[in-house]
Amino acid sequence: MMSSLRRHLRVSLFYTKLSLIRLIEYPVYLQSTFLMNLTTAVTGFFVLRVMFAEFQAIGEWDIASVSFLYSFNLITHGIVLVVAQPIWYMGRRILSGDFDLMLVRPLDTLWLHISRGVNYMDLANPILALLMIIYSLAELGFTPTISNVVGLVLLVFLCSVIRAALYLIGSTTCFWWRNRESLKEFSATLMNDIGRYPLTAYPWAMQFILTFLIPTGFVAFYPASAVLHLKDGLVAGSGIYVTLAIMVVVLSVGSYLFFRLGLRYYESVGH
Repeated sequence: MMSSLRRHLRVSLFYTKLSLIRLIEYPVYLQSTFLMNLTTAVTGFFVLRVMFAEFQAIGEWDIASVSFLYSFNLITHGIVLVVAQPIWYMGRRILSGDFDLMLVRPLDTLWLHISRGVNYMDLANPILALLMIIYSLAELGFTPTISNVVGLVLLVFLCSVIRAALYLIGSTTCFWWRNRESLKEFSATLMNDIGRYPLTAYPWAMQFILTFLIPTGFVAFYPASAVLHLKDGLVAGSGIYVTLAIMVVVLSVGSYLFFRLGLRYYESVGH
């Protein structure tokens, strides 16, 4: 068991170093991509603030609260793209037959797939999102105690895992649909576009769907509500950590089993 775990970790470390070496060979590409991501995130943040400055607050959500929600949503998205970007491009590898080599190697297929590339180019998103979170919380009068900071870091970690699991579920449908995007783009739209605004801004039917059927509301909205002590959240205080921890276990196990099921339907190139 321990030897298998060490082997998996060594492979992950090797691919992490390899990704960095490849990136160093093209510094201009790295700089331009970093600048593009930086510009996109900054533009979205300020457009959001300008838009909400022209309209009334949505219930308890004023401009500072919405800024925090946007930043929290962005940092989980950025972390997943940096650490587990291969999930995002799984459809391409399924259609190109890249899984052929991974299936014959003595490692877990999903672990090997995710380990094949750390996306350093998207580091701009989590870095900038962290600065936005600090700015938004300062604007809200947030007290940066050790317990508050540790709790916020834990929330970001749990929500990032939930986001990755939902991305994996969406990407796994490529095994059946033979489509590069499958449900991945749909899940990304729910989390990245719809999820950047308060869930209470949408009709009750959509709120129900994004809470109980497709739980993207737990990626940013409900954790942000708990941090800001707003009444819109389903759970308050330490209850949000318990709820998210349960969801992490359920969605992680469920998405992995769903991936293993989809892998049975994988067809190599030429079939």
